[in-house]
Amino acid sequence: MDTMDIAGKTEMELALIVSRFIEPTSDHGVFLTQYSEFTAMVRERIDGTSSLDLFLEEYGKTGFVQEQSVEMQIWHSDVVRVFEDKKGIPISLGVLLIETANRCGFTAKGVNYPGHYLVHINEQLVDPVSLRKLDPGQMDEKSQDQTGLLAPVAPVVTFLRMLNNLKALQSRDQNWAECIELVDMQLSVSQGNDRLKASLMFEKGEFWTKMEVYLMARENFLEAARLSGDKEFIEQCEARVISVSNFEQVLH
Repeated sequence: MDTMDIAGKTEMELALIVSRFIEPTSDHGVFLTQYSEFTAMVRERIDGTSSLDLFLEEYGKTGFVQEQSVEMQIWHSDVVRVFEDKKGIPISLGVLLIETANRCGFTAKGVNYPGHYLVHINEQLVDPVSLRKLDPGQMDEKSQDQTGLLAPVAPVVTFLRMLNNLKALQSRDQNWAECIELVDMQLSVSQGNDRLKASLMFEKGEFWTKMEVYLMARENFLEAARLSGDKEFIEQCEARVISVSNFEQVLH
């Protein structure tokens, strides 16, 4: 598979790759023009201040604030649609908040917190759904014991998580070909991380198995084992190789 060039790309730029997967005919040129006008309006409202409170207040007034979570649908990962409808899941709302904050002079990054994507703006944690500032000391014990969970992450981590969300929905609907395409997108940005690549290869093998393409599944499980240095995982891969080989024998 080809390696995707993501060097220097922002969360928004990577999110637009996800949007293109969801809605190939979407006009991103129109979106980018409208979004630039939107961020210019927010900048004007805060009038060059460095106050995060004022920024969050004015940003919330534009409609990008939700008091309740939404049930995740595929379009909720499309930042173009989320920008239009002002409804989404934490990660898509987070991408818009990060980009807007950065364009308004703040320093913003994503936080890959389990179960609820967060945003880090000028050393402050922010919930991208409610736009409330969060106190790390009042979060659950898991967060306090593992402070890395609250650390800012590189844009590629946000990209991988967005693709994971889509995979979950496509898998729920048994769209296995789309699942494989999403895994390939993740593999294309996972160079240098053999542990992640091994996990993705194994997952891809399972999707091929669902499609009853056992030869491809077998190759993926073998590649997953080759990439991994974990004995238990290698044994799991070998067991799947035997399993799909048996399926091949039955078919032939």
